[in-house]
Amino acid sequence: LNKKFIDITVDSIRIKGPSSIVFNPLQEVLFTDEYNFSDSSSDYICIDIGFNIGVTALKMASKQNIKHIYSFEPFIPTAEKGEQNLQLNPILSKKISLNKVGLGDKDKEMLISYNPEMLDAISTTNTSLFRGYKKEKIIIRKADEILSPILKKHSEKVFLKIDCEGAEFEIIPALDKSGILEKADIIMMEWHYNDPKIL
Repeated sequence: LNKKFIDITVDSIRIKGPSSIVFNPLQEVLFTDEYNFSDSSSDYICIDIGFNIGVTALKMASKQNIKHIYSFEPFIPTAEKGEQNLQLNPILSKKISLNKVGLGDKDKEMLISYNPEMLDAISTTNTSLFRGYKKEKIIIRKADEILSPILKKHSEKVFLKIDCEGAEFEIIPALDKSGILEKADIIMMEWHYNDPKIL
């Protein structure tokens, strides 16, 4: 562990990468355990909206009662950093399906500006955040059409984790309208940029 690069193992989960990209997910997920929940008596699947560099997915995979994690990350540079962390944790990675698409209220393609030094803060809704930086084409798929077939093939309870830099204001209403939201047994979510009352 140094100021510019992190290579650390916490609770048998190894995470590696530039400090500017790795520190915040490590702090939130592994050190302060923000996505912890106490129900160990039931089996779950995890819908991980906002895979980022894979820290949450790996943490969920380390829990015996979470049988599979379905992760979604539309930004390819971010997803590729996450894939490197999955490769460092081959046993846990067997439980994780990474989908390199984002979720939203409709199918669309977008060209998004991003800062390579801030891969944990890229937004599909606040598109002026990094104007003038690099650009990346991303694919957004309609959330209910993607999640419905996943839920149909599982009998486990559903843990829905959402950290997607503003897209939650599209995703939550779309899942509510389709009836999928009520199938989630536990929802843990960060919200960004807007008043959360609508959520």
